[in-house]
Amino acid sequence: MNIAEAAEKLRCNANVLINEMRKKYPGKPWKPDTELPQEFVDEMLKHTNEYLKSDGLEPIPMDPEITKTKEAITLSEETLHAIEYGILEALSSQKIEIAQFFGTSTALKGIQAFEDVHAKTWELYLEQKSEIHNSEIQKIESKISENAFLLVGDLLRRQESLTKLTAESQKKTEEMRRRTQVLVDAFIKPSTF
Repeated sequence: MNIAEAAEKLRCNANVLINEMRKKYPGKPWKPDTELPQEFVDEMLKHTNEYLKSDGLEPIPMDPEITKTKEAITLSEETLHAIEYGILEALSSQKIEIAQFFGTSTALKGIQAFEDVHAKTWELYLEQKSEIHNSEIQKIESKISENAFLLVGDLLRRQESLTKLTAESQKKTEEMRRRTQVLVDAFIKPSTF
C-alpha cells in the first residue's frame, strides 16, 4: 500500500500522511506513490484487526493487497473504517514512541544540566573555601613571622643584657678577687709593729 492509497482510505490529504511519515522515518524521500514501510503496514493491520475483532468482524489477512480494483470496492464500510482506524492507531503509536523518545531525551538533558550546575556550584564553593583557608594560612604565617621576628629581637636584647650583666659580674668578681687577695695578703704578711 502506498501513501496515496492510505491517504484515500483515511480521507485525508496525502501531504498530511507524508509529513507524518517524514517524522517517523526522517531522511527517506516520501512521495504519494512511495510504498509504506512493512512494519508500519503490519502495525496498521494489527490495530485494524483489533478494531474489527472488537466489532465481531472478520480480521484482514496480514498480507492484504488492497488495490483500486473491484476487490477494494467490495470491502464493506466497516472494513474500510477499520483500516482507517488501523492507520490512525499506527500513526498514534508512532507519535507516542516519538514523544517517549523526546521525553527521555529532554529528561536526560535536564539531568545533565542539573549535574553540570551542581558540579560547578561545588567547584565554586570549594574554590572559595580554599581561598579563605589560604588567606587564613597567610595571616597565620604572617603573624608567626612577626612573632618570631619580635621574639628574636627580644632574645637578642636579652642576650645583650645578659652579656652586659656577665661582663659586669666578671668585673665585680675580679674586683672581689683582687680585694680578697689584698686582704689575704694583708693577713699573711707578718705584721711589722
